[in-house]
Amino acid sequence: MTKLMTWEIADLNSRIRQEINSATGLMRSFSMTQMHALVFLLHYSDKDICQKDLETEMGLKKASITGLIDTLEKRGYIYREQSKDDRRKNYIRLTPEALAYKDIIYDKFRELDEVLKKDISEEELEQFFRIADKIKNNMRTINDRK
Repeated sequence: MTKLMTWEIADLNSRIRQEINSATGLMRSFSMTQMHALVFLLHYSDKDICQKDLETEMGLKKASITGLIDTLEKRGYIYREQSKDDRRKNYIRLTPEALAYKDIIYDKFRELDEVLKKDISEEELEQFFRIADKIKNNMRTINDRK
């Protein structure tokens, strides 16, 4: 039987999610989509991030991102701050409660990254990232057709 990329990616996703949850308990609190958004916002916490940036990063439509932002806001992890330059634009800011997770999440991701990279050469790692970028671009074309 031929291996399916979709199955392998889903399996890796599940295993990574389980590992993050066992170490931090965060996956009980967040869906994978919410975690993706929070990690992105934590990574760029020193930048002005708006809804469009999340749409681009996550490959989700405006309505889905609006719902995601609303949920995270209701739960107290983010808030909206109106741009001083453009009243139509809102920046998404992390609350102190969300920022408290930054070191926990980053430490776990770095630790997990070291385990995942074991016995993989720099060349193989570079190839992996090139392939992952191609897969993400292919996924964007699917979303663009919808």
